Amino acid sequence: MNSHDFYRQRDTLHSLCATLCACVLSAGLIYLMYLVRVVRIAVTTRETNSQGACLLVFGKRLASGLPDLDFQARIHAAYRLLTADPHCHAILLGGGQPGSTEADVAFHQLVNLNPRLANRLRLEAQSENTLENLRNARELMVSTGSRQAVLISNRYHLARCAQFAHQMALEFELHPAESRMPWNAPTALAVLREAFCLCWLDLGTRWARLIGHTRMVKRVT
Repeated sequence: MNSHDFYRQRDTLHSLCATLCACVLSAGLIYLMYLVRVVRIAVTTRETNSQGACLLVFGKRLASGLPDLDFQARIHAAYRLLTADPHCHAILLGGGQPGSTEADVAFHQLVNLNPRLANRLRLEAQSENTLENLRNARELMVSTGSRQAVLISNRYHLARCAQFAHQMALEFELHPAESRMPWNAPTALAVLREAFCLCWLDLGTRWARLIGHTRMVKRVT
């Protein structure tokens, strides 16, 4: 293990312990607060029609090299916006195995739907999680002069996307992949998981700032 991985793991455990302590001391009320936020954003977010914006299309882990239904919904949401506005462009996010990254898969699906979209798509195929998605996309946006971003993902994932975007000082709007929140067992589990991720992210960042731990703060900004 190199020193970078060592400090990253130590910082992760540090922030996780602080989050768990806060949840236990509040008898779970803090987690419930974040659960309500995830559900509220998932249910109330409306589709945007921002003109000329840069679409950031979040990838999702592939199943045997193929996108699952959630990822397909993200791709088709981007397709509808790209088709409706000839002035907007998209950055496709997500790494994976060489030759079959999440960004590659999204690119090929969009080009299969409309080959003329190819010159309006850029790929960010190095990231492995939501944080890296946005951090790398921010650099690409700076290089292209883009200011306003539209974050496209499934409804249950939007709260975490928004939290990272706020911490990175991005100008953004949210755009849900689904027309309405799908209530089923897999989505319910995803909402519970996202609530904990959001709780961990927010409380861990607040704790790091409170104790002046600059290295931990830099990891999420």
